[in-house]
Amino acid sequence: MAKQNVLLVNLHPLSSRNFFTSNVVEKLSKDPDRHFYILVPDYKRAFFEANYSYPNFTYISISKEDNQAVSLSWKHRLFTRLATHLQRTKAIENRLVYYVQRDGGKRNFAELVLYRSVFSFIAILPGFKRFISFLDRSFSRYPEIEDVLRKYKIQIVISTDAFNILDQVIALVSTKLSIPTIGMIRSWDNPLSKGELRPVYDRLLVNNDFIKQNMESYHRTPMSKMVTVGTPQFDAPYLRNDWDRHYLRKQFNIPPDHKIILFGSSGFLLDQIDLEVCELLESLQDKGHISSKISFVVRPHPTTSLLFKQYKFGENFYLSNFGTEFKEKPYGTEFAKADQDHLFNSLASADLMVFTHTTLAIDALTFDLPQIAVCYSPSGSKEFWKDPLVYHDEEHFKRFLDTGATFKAFNENELIEGIKRYLSDRSIDSEKRKVAAEREIFSTDGSGGDRVAKEIVNFLNESSVY
Repeated sequence: MAKQNVLLVNLHPLSSRNFFTSNVVEKLSKDPDRHFYILVPDYKRAFFEANYSYPNFTYISISKEDNQAVSLSWKHRLFTRLATHLQRTKAIENRLVYYVQRDGGKRNFAELVLYRSVFSFIAILPGFKRFISFLDRSFSRYPEIEDVLRKYKIQIVISTDAFNILDQVIALVSTKLSIPTIGMIRSWDNPLSKGELRPVYDRLLVNNDFIKQNMESYHRTPMSKMVTVGTPQFDAPYLRNDWDRHYLRKQFNIPPDHKIILFGSSGFLLDQIDLEVCELLESLQDKGHISSKISFVVRPHPTTSLLFKQYKFGENFYLSNFGTEFKEKPYGTEFAKADQDHLFNSLASADLMVFTHTTLAIDALTFDLPQIAVCYSPSGSKEFWKDPLVYHDEEHFKRFLDTGATFKAFNENELIEGIKRYLSDRSIDSEKRKVAAEREIFSTDGSGGDRVAKEIVNFLNESSVY
């Protein structure tokens, strides 16, 4: 019996954390009936071959020229833009405003005007979105993608990030060629911030029931095509109890009588505000408003690590380095399993986390780590794009903050109050953090990876072609 050839698409830099660092890959690697062709960026092939090598895995890439041929084609640019502008969410509008205020330019301004005027009208016309989706599928002939599918005789496609732009194109082409597709939702904000989902996956694995509802409401995905599985990247803290509670102290030689605050960066949206918060924390300590026996470990977002490396931190500040960076794309940091352990050991050994806007807030829940959200610009900026509250009001983050698991600081005094409160008693709000974890992680039993692997194997069995 011939092996089934499966294409596993892994192009987004953070997909590896959710998929490859979990036990999903190990389970698939033991499947004797399939050979997996893993599609990764060409400049990352060596990384994946070194860190995730298995006998039934072959890493492949699309050439830079073919990638550009797809991304620069008129139909791809048209339907990608339509997908963005036809989705009516706060997250989409916030990002359009962000680019207008940060970068300026007539094009950015025109896109915002069109989104608020023309598209606000046509997006609600009965059947219009379905019509655009029909046109998108009708024009989904991309020879560069078809060549890859035919070259490796692909029979099934797995997408580790259903909303990634090239993942969507591959799924569209696969459907055109009658190749079954299964997709995964990579992050909690994707259904409301990435535009309309262009392909119709035969099966979609979602993180929690909130995302399932979002997919049905905003993307017309039938409930019958979706399975709630949790998020494998959060499994490890529930499966292991050997995390190093002194990890950060040992790594940075932090004095034994110091408390440790982990600062989680938000990424490009609020990178300047993140630096302001670091400056504020240093100032509060210098002025004696918070204890001098606090050390701060700053964890940059993978997309902003270069910015933080260029910043000169104070005496009690330490920069946490992790992941593998690539000169081709400085913001494309990848995770090996050791980097995942580095994150969890960091959370296990911290006493408190402070942030403006980050998914690390969910990671912190797995260790019942108290957390404070800074809800204002320390410099007093009133600009829309520098206001954390703008992003806190987006549906997915508002839902999380409404659990009360996070202390919200709206000014300097409240930030000081929150720091003193949690450093004196980390059990405060523990029950609220537990509720938030059960809602967002879906199941805190560490079996997200098992469920994902099971659903993928079931789908592969159902779709077998011999």
